[in-house]
Amino acid sequence: MAGGDDSGLRAIKLTSVEVEAHGSTAHEVGKYTVPGEGGKVYDAGDYVVIWKRANGQWKQHRDIWTTNTPVPRQ
Repeated sequence: MAGGDDSGLRAIKLTSVEVEAHGSTAHEVGKYTVPGEGGKVYDAGDYVVIWKRANGQWKQHRDIWTTNTPVPRQ
C-alpha cells in the first residue's frame, strides 16, 4: 500500500483463496488484513495478483487491491 510506511503500518496479512496457473501465467485471488495493536484491524479487503514465469521464476506482473472497510463518517 502506498504510504503505508509513512502511516506507521508495519504488517499486512495475505490469505490466498485461489491460485490457478495456465502455462507461464498464473492468477492469485485472496484477502488481506492490516492488523493493529490490541487486535484492532486497520483495514481489510480483497486482492488479485497476476504472476508470470520468467527464467524459471515466478514474478509478480500486476496486482490490485480493494478495501472492504467503509469510509468513516464525519
